[in-house]
Amino acid sequence: MRGFSNSLNTKYLRKISDLKNESVSGGMWSMLGQVINFSVQILGTMVLARVLFPEDYGLIAVVGTFTGFVAVFRDMGLTTATIQADNLDDSLFSNIFFINLFVGLLLTIIFASTAPLVQWFYNDDRLLLVTIVSAFQFFLGSLSAQLLALLKRSMNFKIIFITQLISSVSGVVFSVFAAYLGFGYWALVIGPLFSSWFLFIYLFFLFRWIPNKPVWDPRIKSILHFGKHITTFEVVNYLSRNLDNILIAKFFGIASLGIYNKAYTLLMMPINQIRSPLMNVALPALSTLKNENLKFSNYYLNFISVLTVLSNIIILLLIINSKEVVHIVLGPNWSESAKIFAILGIAALVQPIYGTFSLVLISLGKSKKYSTWGTYNAMIIVPSFIIGINFNLEIFAVCYVVANFITFFFSAFYVFLDSPVPVWAFFKRTVPIIAIFSLFAVITYFTAHVDGNIILSFFLKSILFTTLSVAYLVLFYKEKNILIGVIKTFKR
Repeated sequence: MRGFSNSLNTKYLRKISDLKNESVSGGMWSMLGQVINFSVQILGTMVLARVLFPEDYGLIAVVGTFTGFVAVFRDMGLTTATIQADNLDDSLFSNIFFINLFVGLLLTIIFASTAPLVQWFYNDDRLLLVTIVSAFQFFLGSLSAQLLALLKRSMNFKIIFITQLISSVSGVVFSVFAAYLGFGYWALVIGPLFSSWFLFIYLFFLFRWIPNKPVWDPRIKSILHFGKHITTFEVVNYLSRNLDNILIAKFFGIASLGIYNKAYTLLMMPINQIRSPLMNVALPALSTLKNENLKFSNYYLNFISVLTVLSNIIILLLIINSKEVVHIVLGPNWSESAKIFAILGIAALVQPIYGTFSLVLISLGKSKKYSTWGTYNAMIIVPSFIIGINFNLEIFAVCYVVANFITFFFSAFYVFLDSPVPVWAFFKRTVPIIAIFSLFAVITYFTAHVDGNIILSFFLKSILFTTLSVAYLVLFYKEKNILIGVIKTFKR
């Protein structure tokens, strides 16, 4: 490691002759971590989906929707503030750590006390104890939240890679072990708790850091002010993005939520392997370039171009192979998830892209606009859920897709209006790629799909689509050198 004090200081980034090299190195380690994490998660999913049932996943998804919402308050935007802050010393960091810790403990107590309400709302006695036990996730998560932020701030992605590996492997191992011992849905509760605990133990021994005694620091006020707007966005965004889980469980049933939630989770699993490492590298890099408009714009546009190419290739491969992927990964008990998987995949074509808008606003310090943006998004997403709930699960998913595309175009104009990034340049780097690769997907599906042979159909469609995509990138993609540079880092 660079050391604890160096992790607090990001000025060393400005002394690096080429910020691109730091980002590439970070991207390599982040991607390696994501690949291994994905492998662990997909293997765990393949095992657990064959031992557990859709209703088991639906039950945990119900509680997970509420725990995810409360977890927004645990962070209070302070991890983002830690990454983005220009000056951060041990005293200020200790204060931020204790604030996170206190909030985590408070939320654990509050959430556990709401367990009877969750049980009553869904009329399911199992939810009482599951909610209480799941509440401990807040306190355990708060122990390591700031230490993880410190790793991201220092762009020490090699250590982050090891951290992710320990966290993901421990969680999956305990979940699988519990499932085979007959714990049922409790296996999905036990895994994340053990994962959080092992993560904290590892980070504690890594940093060997003892926080200073908390004392009032005037700088805390500005940190909390920044965090306030981040939290406001996260609250509104989370509610709008997860209201679907609440409504589906209430009106369509817990088993339907299991089908819907697992389809969405499976879809996002490979996408996050691309998005997360690039996002982790981009935020500290863009924060460093926030006062250099041209460099900021070029960095973001190159970043979004690479993300659009990689994410769309993966998403469209999943869409055209939806039946095959669901059958291979989840097994025959999950066939109903295939159509939902394909529909939600259309929304996923733009989700990773407009998810990066937060990078622009946060790195530029526009936390208030970030908060307002979340409110506007909710005004589009929430009505789509209200409309969809009057029909069936498939129409519900279609309404969500339409809302996502509306949000994508609106958000681009709103976010880039007074930023260094021209909105026309953004659309030029994204929309043509989405359109061209979507055309390749349609051609592939209608020419290479084989009924009755899942494996053959999967390989034929995958080979044809990949061939068309690579041919386009080699012959016509103007930013191919940037993409090749990113891909080469994965071979080092």
